[in-house]
Amino acid sequence: MRILGLALVLLLSACVASRYHGKSHKPTKELAIYYSRTELPKGNYQTMGELDVIADTVCSSEAIIKKIREAAMSKGADIAIIHWFDVSFFTEKHKHVKACQTSHCHPEPKDKYKYKKLVKITLIKRKK
Repeated sequence: MRILGLALVLLLSACVASRYHGKSHKPTKELAIYYSRTELPKGNYQTMGELDVIADTVCSSEAIIKKIREAAMSKGADIAIIHWFDVSFFTEKHKHVKACQTSHCHPEPKDKYKYKKLVKITLIKRKK
């Protein structure tokens, strides 16, 4: 049973990847997540950079939030602002193509496309 649980954890963690562009600081132990900069409490903040999270469509929201937390805290962020979420498809030829609901915009057969969940996050550091 423990092996099955471990396999499930590995499967879920493998379905989410991230990439970060920006400044890094000493890792943090806590992270607040917001959906708009206007939700932030009053204070002095510094934008660190942008985190992109890419997940298979079968990945749970919990797995995606876990990846956001891990990646953001490892970069030293105090706050993550999730400002964009979409489901798009990727091909080997095109790294990212906006998804559409009709077949007319698919230049190749649909089975060559792999749909992904895309999340854009801004990482913020509190100024002291």
